[in-house]
Amino acid sequence: MNNLSPLFEVPANSSRFFDNYIEAISQPLGNVQLAWDPNDEIIVNQKYRPELIKYDTQYCTSVSEIGNQYEIPTLSYIDEILQFVKEKPVVIDIGCGQGEFVSELRKREIDAWGYDPVVRVDNPFLYSRYWAPEEKSADLYVMRCVLPHIRSPWDFLREISISAPQSLVLIEFQRFEWIFEHKVWYQVSHDHVNLFSISSFTSRYEVIKSGTFLNGEWGWVLIDPSEKENLVHNSPPNHYREISSLFTEKERFTKAMEEYDRPISIWGAAGKGIVLAHALIRFNNNLFLIDADPSRWGRFLEASGLKVFPPIEALKNFPSGTLILVCNPNHLEQVKEYVQDKLQVKLPAQI
Repeated sequence: MNNLSPLFEVPANSSRFFDNYIEAISQPLGNVQLAWDPNDEIIVNQKYRPELIKYDTQYCTSVSEIGNQYEIPTLSYIDEILQFVKEKPVVIDIGCGQGEFVSELRKREIDAWGYDPVVRVDNPFLYSRYWAPEEKSADLYVMRCVLPHIRSPWDFLREISISAPQSLVLIEFQRFEWIFEHKVWYQVSHDHVNLFSISSFTSRYEVIKSGTFLNGEWGWVLIDPSEKENLVHNSPPNHYREISSLFTEKERFTKAMEEYDRPISIWGAAGKGIVLAHALIRFNNNLFLIDADPSRWGRFLEASGLKVFPPIEALKNFPSGTLILVCNPNHLEQVKEYVQDKLQVKLPAQI
């Protein structure tokens, strides 16, 4: 392994929410140290500990927009994907959450099924367990932000290829180029054991189609999961400077927060917010969390124990001098428009 980053500590999981403060703060922490794995030719967290990962009833990855129903980005390009499979395909969503994508596909009369140990809804097309090769096979497998959680991603794709030789796989992931470009150091988490780019797949697989969405934050590839016979071995990525800059930004930000005495509210309680809250809780007792997802309101973040408030309550009750830190640069203008001039709104990189 070739080290790419310093060692640092974060919540072991970054998507779990609890009904009480005591349970929330008792959750384990994990270590992160990014490295280049010459065997797998990807950036990995070499300090990842799978025994700390829990996909249970506290796990929540749903997303909501302010005042609007969230639309699944995959639906915006799924028709491009379906043209590469047979007319009436079987589709399996691996890591389906609560089956939102499966439900949308079935509305289109597509034979879709979902597997995920966090499934809590009663639905005959969803299975509350991990997908395994002996399960139902498909013409198209979909993995939306699932492969970054799998320690040996190429082995997992090989299992799909062997169990369903004619299948294709659609993979979505957060692009590490976007993380570096926007200095989102708090996106680097323990539970995302791998960081990908579209180029991570081109040396190993036939990439049939690829693209990005949400202003380049996310990438997607449609691949034939059978590996090429003659793999092209890549040299370590030229990201040493970018990764070094990312953690220089982390140090700069935390040092600035040590001397910051105003109330702070973090907007966004998903993975980015959980990591950012853990970094800030040591420096500021006037720290709040805002999120647009009603399923998170009133619950407490793992490790930091911060309570999640709805946007309307935050604007009514938070102190007038509160600074709002927006976790995701893609949401900055939307939050500014919602808040107007009532509170100051910035990105962590703008501090």
